[in-house]
Amino acid sequence: MVDDAIREMVERYGVADLLHHTVLIVDDDAPNLAVLEAVLESEYRILPAGSGPEALELLAEAPVDVIVTDQRMPEMTGVELLERVRATHADVAGVVLTGFTDSPAIMSAINRAQVFRFLTKPWEAVEVQSAVEQATRHVYQRRAITALVGQLAARNDDLAAALHNLESAQQQVLHLERLGTMGRLASGVTHDLRNFLMGLSMLEEEVQATEASQELRETVSVGLAGIRNLMSTLETMTLIVGRDR
Repeated sequence: MVDDAIREMVERYGVADLLHHTVLIVDDDAPNLAVLEAVLESEYRILPAGSGPEALELLAEAPVDVIVTDQRMPEMTGVELLERVRATHADVAGVVLTGFTDSPAIMSAINRAQVFRFLTKPWEAVEVQSAVEQATRHVYQRRAITALVGQLAARNDDLAAALHNLESAQQQVLHLERLGTMGRLASGVTHDLRNFLMGLSMLEEEVQATEASQELRETVSVGLAGIRNLMSTLETMTLIVGRDR
């Protein structure tokens, strides 16, 4: 069920190149290496290595899904090899072939090397085939989940950016609506003031033509000057609002 669900999501979101169908086999004994290759070559591309250092060189040159390694090798044990691999290729699964006498040392190394499976010698071909198949499935699931999480994170970033743009656009719309309201208000007030100003101008002419006191004349003039300044300000505001929109 888990496999089916992951495969469905992989197909839906276009995640590709999760498996290389390649197994790196490592053993310092050439006959054992040849037997391992014969057991697995019908299903996988095989990269043989006679030592841990040689295996690391091959791993640096070619992508691998699973490493099957002997534990007892002179230059580097199988667990030591997988510890090195884990530091640079954490998505590669390791299967270790070991004898019964290696068990205490192997058990203490499980957490360090994160070995996927231990097979004791003498192993059967079907055991190795099954272990590699399960390890490959594990690698597929791990890589698929990592890729899907990466896509989800990217989509979340895109969604956050889109939301930010939407909020900015919304603020711009609100700003334009406020400008429009201010423009209409300023235009209405200007219209009313213009009518009021016409009446006051006529009043000023009559006051100037009569023998009104100097104080009254100055009061009317100052009031008219203030209204004209206010109208000028409102007209300028209307022009600015219209230009910004």
